[in-house]
Amino acid sequence: MNQDGHHRIGPLRWLRMGACACIVWVGALGLLSVPPARAAGLRAAQMFPCIPLTLGSPREHPAPEIHPLVVKTARNETHLLLFSLEQAEARDIRVELQWQGAQGRGWDRNRPVYRPAPPACTLGLAPSSWLETQVFLVCPLPANLPDHFFTDGMVPLDSVPVVRTEFRQPLLMALRLRTTPGHPPGRFRYHLLVHSNGLTSCLPLEVQVWNFALPDELDLDLMVSKWETNPTWYARYGVNHATLFSSILPASLAALRRYKINGLGPFYPLPVAAIAKGTPISAFPEFVELLHQVTDVLNFRRIRPPRLEGAETMGQPGSTFAARAPVYYGQWRDFLLARGLLDRASIKVWDEPQPEDYARVLQAYGLIKTICPECATESAGATPPPELAAALNIWAHHLLAFDPAAAAAAARQGMQPWLYANRLHGIDHPPSHQRLIGWFLKQWQFSGYLLWAANYWPTDPWTTLPGPADAYRRGTFFYPDPASGFPWPTLRLEALLRGLEDYQYFSLLDSACREGQVSAALCQQVKARLEDLTADMESCQPAATWAELEEVRIMMGEALHGRGKVARVCPDFVAPGR
Repeated sequence: MNQDGHHRIGPLRWLRMGACACIVWVGALGLLSVPPARAAGLRAAQMFPCIPLTLGSPREHPAPEIHPLVVKTARNETHLLLFSLEQAEARDIRVELQWQGAQGRGWDRNRPVYRPAPPACTLGLAPSSWLETQVFLVCPLPANLPDHFFTDGMVPLDSVPVVRTEFRQPLLMALRLRTTPGHPPGRFRYHLLVHSNGLTSCLPLEVQVWNFALPDELDLDLMVSKWETNPTWYARYGVNHATLFSSILPASLAALRRYKINGLGPFYPLPVAAIAKGTPISAFPEFVELLHQVTDVLNFRRIRPPRLEGAETMGQPGSTFAARAPVYYGQWRDFLLARGLLDRASIKVWDEPQPEDYARVLQAYGLIKTICPECATESAGATPPPELAAALNIWAHHLLAFDPAAAAAAARQGMQPWLYANRLHGIDHPPSHQRLIGWFLKQWQFSGYLLWAANYWPTDPWTTLPGPADAYRRGTFFYPDPASGFPWPTLRLEALLRGLEDYQYFSLLDSACREGQVSAALCQQVKARLEDLTADMESCQPAATWAELEEVRIMMGEALHGRGKVARVCPDFVAPGR
């Protein structure tokens, strides 16, 4: 609690497997070379904060001694609150978020019953127009997930009754809150009511909305290399081709956009060999319609055609790539040109080349540039020499082999630097590691980020333990609804989104600093904290805790909120800090 007696989203308890406990794995892999007790404390502090709730006798108002849980937020921002529920039954839970009004004259902090705001304060908007919510139960996938992995399955509350899995006690509940862009600034009071087995928990919740909004879009590329549509994988969940491409795939791509992913690699099983022999891309109307959804409805800013294999044969007699690329990528150029999409396309023909390959890499991408000079070209791997910028526009630098000086030299030659931190995606890494990705992007001035997959399900995550077969779920940010195959998010995806929104805070603060709206001292303080908390990026075991990251976000939010006077929405609305 702070000095006002308010709860903060901080180190109350921490999520570990199905309970709130400081249980930590150091393990035989030796990922942490620190004493076990210290390692346990660090790993616990890198998890989502978890707030304990005990259900008791039904009541409509919180007990007088319970102070509000405070969430400080910008407009157009998402927060995930985790709760451990004592005395709750997974298949008998009902959750209500009751609006209690706004703080103003006549407010008595010591009274347990909150007076609703006058109707005039709604400005014609119902509170549901201000705050979007969704409730999940959190569970391990599969149910026997060992303790050295992090629980991250999120089951929508309305799907819990039909999901055949174990929800460990105490139950973990996730409440996702999103303030809409039109949310007025001020302090807004709610009661969070959780009902189960005839018992109820009532927690007062105060949402403090700052006087600024996060942008809808990132100012960088966030590319998922592929969205898997393997029919064998989806058949496990009773999905046929028609359902997959008419309903599940569009819903999946829309879900990617909700998490600020704005670049998309192959998402449809086009016959590459047939196109390379001359079959026009327009001969596949189902793909053409889906591409329209991707570019014109969902507004992905970057798309990547399926790769033509064989670039490694460049420079060899009878190179299949050299023979087929002009037809294949010539087809793509004509197709994209007719739809005005050339400037949104990037072509990748070689992934993670080694130094001995660089001469042939230059040949392969040089050929692509002669066929489709308007398209961006991209690759990934250890930081390359700047000479490759002659034919490559984008390079995703691998976290473990990032050379800042060499990357800067390549950038001066026109090669955009992206980051590829695949190791941090895994289910064996805590949520703070996924959140830190946004911080790394800001600190090292990357212009993009690469996710190699988002729904990689070679084995069924509901029944099979993570391991080498699924790359420890480094490409699995969504799990399939076992009854329908629709994508459900994970805690790792929510943590990634949190970090991307942190990135937007940094960008807004940069603008405010340049315009002199925020003190130079605070700007330097935030810059120093950013540098300090990202200094161990290349270790692949960054030590920053969730609370440390949250402290910096709050610091930035308070500064951005204080740039100018806040308009009084109505007499009973009081802006935070006023």
